[in-house]
This record gives sequence, structure tokens and C-alpha cells, in this order.
Amino acid sequence: MAELYKISREDQDQFALLSQQKAGKAINSNKFKEEIVAALVPQIGRSPVIFDTDEHPRLGNHTGGAIKN
Repeated sequence: MAELYKISREDQDQFALLSQQKAGKAINSNKFKEEIVAALVPQIGRSPVIFDTDEHPRLGNHTGGAIKN
């Protein structure tokens, strides 16, 4: 798709960075709280951990290069 539409790696990185920043802002302002169902994750020998926030967005990224895996 990138070749077909002539989208550079730099443009892809910039788009990814902006997307991560928008997701972080939405998470920090509780925009998704009503859409994510909390789940208790059992732990061996400890109390369960409450999982209630999307952990995919890489909060705090400042450069497009930081998006690369």
C-alpha cells in the first residue's frame, strides 16, 4: 500500500507517532473507561491484578523513530 500510494517511511512514522499521542491523550482523559471492561488477572501467590487500561499505546513517544519495533 505504501508503494502504491507513495507514502514514505517518514510519513508513516509521523502518522504512527500522532496516532500514539492521540491514544495516550484519550486514555489519560478517560475517554475509553466506559468501553473497556476491567478484568482480574490471577497471579500465583499474590492478589489478582486489575487490568482496565489498554496497554498497547506507547505513551511518551516523541519521535517517529521510537515507533519502530
